[in-house]
Amino acid sequence: FVRTNPRKMKPALIIGHAGHELRVLKFIELFKPMVFIITDGTGSTNVSRKESTRKILEHYECNISNVFCNYTDKEIYEHILSGNTKIFYELKEKIRKEILKKDIDFIFGDACEGFNPTHDLCRYIINSIIETYAERLPDWGIKNYDFLLDNSPCFGSGSFPNITLQLSDEDKCNRDKLIAGYPEIKREIEFAKQKFGVADFDYECLREVKNHDLKTWATTKPFYESYAEKKVAEGTYKDIITFN
Repeated sequence: FVRTNPRKMKPALIIGHAGHELRVLKFIELFKPMVFIITDGTGSTNVSRKESTRKILEHYECNISNVFCNYTDKEIYEHILSGNTKIFYELKEKIRKEILKKDIDFIFGDACEGFNPTHDLCRYIINSIIETYAERLPDWGIKNYDFLLDNSPCFGSGSFPNITLQLSDEDKCNRDKLIAGYPEIKREIEFAKQKFGVADFDYECLREVKNHDLKTWATTKPFYESYAEKKVAEGTYKDIITFN
């Protein structure tokens, strides 16, 4: 385990969808970060997760930023498909200005896994902000960490300086109570437990990000592209978001 003192940190949590905070609840409890969330997590359900996520963040006394579920998933996908990069630059600038204003020195957020384009977009925004300050303010030294959403929480996290927490029985009980009050995400939680196993969620892990490559998957195409191709063939989707 790598120990750090959350009281000496000025952290920010940046995630693609409302609901991702459930993967790092203990870190949120310890760090009480300023929180930035790109979409309200509606997905294909058209049911927003915004207020359920707000309750959790307020429970842990987090500072909610002005970038808080400002878009639906459909809107983000439409901007990607239309090539509207301006909206993403503006989003990055809103986050960057808040980070500078609050003197943030530790960021943790979604990993780039090729699973969902919004998750990866979130990681690209984080890394771009980090790179900007590395060039302009090399002595500032913002720490950059990610956490996995489409894998076991501790996958690939065996070396220093990753930060791993083993949850106590009390931690798990508190987490389960919060999840029980979040009906919009029940299906995803059950799917993750079946896919990765219940025991894996006894841990939370933040992995230091040093490699800012856009492509982090070993397959020819990211999962979201291959999945969309099948949906188009079935007639469910009209368009495909491609990596290239």
